[in-house]
Amino acid sequence: MTKGEAQLKRFRIITTIAILWATVLAVRLFYFSIINRETSLDKMESEGVERRTLRAMRGRILSADGQVLVESIRKSSLILSHRVQSHQLSGFLSILAKEMGFKRRDIMIKVGRTKDNKDIILKESMSLEDVKKFSQVFGVNPILFIKMSFERKVLTKKYKSKIGQVRKVDGQFVGVSGFEEKYDASLKGQDLIYEAMVDKRGKLIPETFSEIQKLISGKDVFLTEKEWP
Repeated sequence: MTKGEAQLKRFRIITTIAILWATVLAVRLFYFSIINRETSLDKMESEGVERRTLRAMRGRILSADGQVLVESIRKSSLILSHRVQSHQLSGFLSILAKEMGFKRRDIMIKVGRTKDNKDIILKESMSLEDVKKFSQVFGVNPILFIKMSFERKVLTKKYKSKIGQVRKVDGQFVGVSGFEEKYDASLKGQDLIYEAMVDKRGKLIPETFSEIQKLISGKDVFLTEKEWP
């Protein structure tokens, strides 16, 4: 083999390798720019990040001898979103009637009486058993869900004005008079704030949970003998 032929052969080998390498690069670029882009877009459409808040329970006010004067009671209400579609409503009615004993007629009356763009309260003050059963049947659902709230209940009528009043500010009770206002900082606690990814059905993905602010329940306050009665 002459020197020229050897150089030509070497050139052909290098050219072949270059072409193969360019082909590999082209395929990779196509994957990342087209296929992988579609996959990423699909994932973004199917998942999203939500920040949610779990309210802290406000502490109790007690007399010096331990009598409970006022406390917070947790309430659980079954809510049907105003965004419900007709085919969804039909399915929910069947399951609620079969699994939880709801009457279809009663629900339809509530739906008919509720104004547009306003959620419908199907049942207030659900029992713990009702909540457990609902969770087992429906799980996490953005259209039919349980809303937790608190009710501030005064257990004594004596010197009620001294105990004071609360009002809701951004969903949390705040003391505005009496002992409720005086000890507000101790009573209100700290809400839990967290972020988590949810799928397109609104279902929370547990392994993506990230705590932003720790939950701290409100403290009980014992009044002194001079304060009460």
